[in-house]
Order: sequence, then structure tokens, then C-alpha cells
Amino acid sequence: ALEAIDAVSQALVLPIDGPLGLRLHAWVVPARGATFDPVRLRDALRATLPEPMMPATIDRIGTLPRAASGKVDASQLPPPEAPRAHTDDAARWRTEPRTQAEDAIAKVFRDVLGLQLLDVHASFFDLGGTSLTAVRALSRIHDALGVRVPLSAFVRSPSVAALAEHLHGEGVLAEEPLVVRIREGEGPPLWLLHPVGGHVVYGEEIAKRLDASIPLYGIQARGLDGHQPPLSQMGEIASLYVSLIREAQPEGPYFIAGPSQGGLAALEIAQRLRAAGQDVRLLAMLDCWAPGFPRRTGLGRRVLDHAAAMRARPWTERLGYLREKAERRWKKLEHEVWRYRYRERGDEGAIYDTLLEVQSAYEAAADAYEVRPYPGRVHVFRALRVPVSPGLRFDDPTCGWAAFARGGVEVIDVDAEHKDMLDPPHVEQVAEAFERLVTTLRG
Repeated sequence: ALEAIDAVSQALVLPIDGPLGLRLHAWVVPARGATFDPVRLRDALRATLPEPMMPATIDRIGTLPRAASGKVDASQLPPPEAPRAHTDDAARWRTEPRTQAEDAIAKVFRDVLGLQLLDVHASFFDLGGTSLTAVRALSRIHDALGVRVPLSAFVRSPSVAALAEHLHGEGVLAEEPLVVRIREGEGPPLWLLHPVGGHVVYGEEIAKRLDASIPLYGIQARGLDGHQPPLSQMGEIASLYVSLIREAQPEGPYFIAGPSQGGLAALEIAQRLRAAGQDVRLLAMLDCWAPGFPRRTGLGRRVLDHAAAMRARPWTERLGYLREKAERRWKKLEHEVWRYRYRERGDEGAIYDTLLEVQSAYEAAADAYEVRPYPGRVHVFRALRVPVSPGLRFDDPTCGWAAFARGGVEVIDVDAEHKDMLDPPHVEQVAEAFERLVTTLRG
């Protein structure tokens, strides 16, 4: 799309995994005599590309580096520059903060996301925010304005302007609602269950890509407000969620989806609704593996797997393989250090500990849950990019659910890793599949 613009001679767009997660970045060689203006390039791209496919940065480069084969050598590209307004023309598409609340929230967004400028109407998630950076933003908004904002507010009001208006209209948002009406529409809603973290922030990304006529509701875990204790038994969780669902939607048909371990709660909810004589049209499990899957192997097999993975790589890449494994171990240790440090400082520790408590409770519920055969059909969204994990066998295309789904399994392949399936640009595939399934199954 970039090379179709007159001002561009050559261009390359690549997904880069950085501090703000996986984002698209573009390098452009301007056409002879053309002025490099990222703002105008973005305007031109918006005429042909959906927002999720827009690059986070557009950087100028004299020429694209190439290997001896003539192909572009991505390893020689300069690192992407931090997102910012590149020209004075930015003022024509950017709305500055207009109130003290907007100014305070905008400062938090800029600090957390590493931005110099932002439009108060831009979504936190479009700017590169994730559920993790949202936690940091919530803590700093609390420090700046003295109010505790629930995570669900980022689903309903993800921009500076909308969040400030919400705060002005409702004051302190002390309660974390369990049912989040992400978007209204016509007909029965698609219900999104929370993953192990307890929140449904990812619903905002689904909503932006789903047909506007399909209502989208989310269910969050109890305990996110830091007041009520989280539930740690799947029976209690499913009982509460079924009552919440039927309060909002007394009769079927029901369309239910759960990501990762949230798929287990979705399964138990579907079991109970069917037992009550209700029509469950869709039970979707998003890269949720059945008990006993992926299959684990013994220590000897893991050692052999590591050796095989090393032998399969050229000598020049074997050191990188060992470095990757060491970095994974270090990240786990770093996670624990981060948790301890912020708890001691009392900075983001309170919110972080609340999320950790919710996560630990749900993990306990998932670990103890005994799966029963399900009489209906299960739709499994499977992440195709499986990490190299010696000792684990990701070899069942149904994620193990063929043994439990009496009505069969339909597998929807998603070209993503488990961790980024619900992030742009991969979430586009998930939303498209949801739209197809809901439209078809509504009849």
C-alpha cells in the first residue's frame, strides 16, 4: 500500500516485538524530489487500509539494505523511532487536552506509552496500550486524580476524552462491574469470558472488528475491585456467571467464548445452560487446551528434544537458541523481582497484587476442574505459531477436545502465538471467525 503512493519509491513494513508489544513499523525510501511527511502518508494509507493494519511508525531511510541474494536484509534496518508527530501538520489531526482531567490523563498516557504527542480522542489500545500497560496507567491516574478507575473503564472509555467525561459524569468509579456491555446491537450477544487475568480488556479489540449489529458482552472475575474475594472453585464461578448471563439474557440462543484458561469457565457455563434446557449455539475455546494437553514428556525426552533443536540449527544460530532459553528464565525471575519491588514501594503494587490474587484463584479453580463430556459441538481457535518447547507435544490439532466434545470439534487456525492471538493484527482473524460463526449459527 505504501509503494502505491506517489511520494514513495520503496517501502518495507514488518512486525516488531518491542516494549509495547508486537507492532507494525514501516521504513520508506522517498521518491525523487518528494518530501517525506509521515502525516500525509498516514492519511493516504487510511484510504485503503483498516486501522489495525496501520504502522505504528513510518521512518525515512536512504535505501533498503539488501543481502548478496538481492533480498532485503531486515537485520540491517535501523530500529524504529519512538512514535511521535513528525511535522507541524500534526495539529490538524490532533486534539489537545481541553480540561484539567484530560490534561492529567493525557500525561499518564504519554508517560506509560512513551509518546510525545497524542490525540485525546485516540484509543489507549490504538496507541499501543495493552492490559499490562493499562494497569500501570490506572495506578498513575489514581495518583494524579485521586480516583480508582476499574479496568472495565478502559473497555468502555479507552480515550483520554471519553475517560475524562466518564469520570466527570460518574465521579469515583469504585465498583468493578462483572458484566461489561462492551457494545450493544441487535439479537443475542456474543459473551466473552475473561482469561486467567480476570478482565475483558481484549473485548475492545474484538468490538472494533466485529459487525456492528452483533452485541458484545464481557464477564469479568470477581475480586478485580480489590474488595470482594475472588472465587477459586469452578463450580462457584460458573454458577455466578450463569446467573449474570441469564439476568442480562434470560433465554437462548447463547454464544459463549473463552480465551486460554477462560475456555474452561465457558465450557462449564455451556454445560449448565444446556442442562437447564437452554440452546447453546456457540461454545468457542480460544487456544484453550484440554486436561492432559499439550502432552508432557519425561526429562530424558526433554534433553533429547533440546539436542535435536540445537542440531537442526546452523552453528551461527545455536548460541542464539541458548540465549533465548536463558532469556525466558530471566524474564520469569524479573517478573518476581518486579512484583516484590512494586509491592514494597506501594506504587503499582496494590493493583498488581489484586490482579495476581484474581489470577491465582482462577488458576486454582482451573487446575482442580474435572472436565466432563460435552454433548454439543466445540469450536477451537488454535494458535498455529507454537513455541519451541522441549518436553511438550503440541501435536493434537483439536487441543485435546476431540475426546470430550460429543458433537464434534471445528478447528479455526489463527496465524499467531498464544500470547498475541488477541492483539493486533492477529485479532482480525479471530473477529472474522466470530462474525462468520455468529452470523451462520443465528440462522
